[in-house]
Amino acid sequence: MTKVTVTLPEMKAGEEGTVIGVRGQEGFPRRLWVLGLFPGKRVKKIGSSLGGGPIVISCGTQELALGRGLASRVMVEVER
Repeated sequence: MTKVTVTLPEMKAGEEGTVIGVRGQEGFPRRLWVLGLFPGKRVKKIGSSLGGGPIVISCGTQELALGRGLASRVMVEVER
């Protein structure tokens, strides 16, 4: 398997990975830190809505629904 960097929307449902950063920003947005989503955190994509709705991920013991705009900037390293 090879490590690949993708965004949250590009992950497949059920796929797990490690957050490595946010594209287009120097620092990590405070809002994501407060939600418990930060570099080094393991996440699992639960799913997404077909019509462009939110991306649902599992992050520790909680599930988060992120809008596609924000989710498309979160970079995750996965093994494929």
